[in-house]
Amino acid sequence: MLDTSIFYVFIITFNLFMTTFITTFIKLANYLLDNKKLIRLLTSDKEDPTFLSKIGGKFESIWIDKKVVIIPNIPKRYAFAVLSGMLTSLIGEWIRSDFEETPEQFSQIAVYMTKELPKSLVAKYEKKD
Repeated sequence: MLDTSIFYVFIITFNLFMTTFITTFIKLANYLLDNKKLIRLLTSDKEDPTFLSKIGGKFESIWIDKKVVIIPNIPKRYAFAVLSGMLTSLIGEWIRSDFEETPEQFSQIAVYMTKELPKSLVAKYEKKD
């Protein structure tokens, strides 16, 4: 169990991480919408079936760059798999629904879903020396 001070640090850093995430995700959603013809083609059954998973891999790179760590000590690969899989699925559904929501609306959905994950899964943590 986390002690109170660690819990408060966790909540503050998680909120900072989510602010960065929101900005990045809105940019991604706008890019996808601006290039929707190409994105539809790339995600069609006839094209590269790994395109969306490549996007998921980019999320992992961002999280590593932002020093996202896992609390409690579960292997990062599993937490990243949960997060990137969920976001990749959401993006795929948004594309299949012909970008029904605006990028901002879609980003709010993605952020809400991410915030609703157990708080023990993701945090931004600065490594202590």
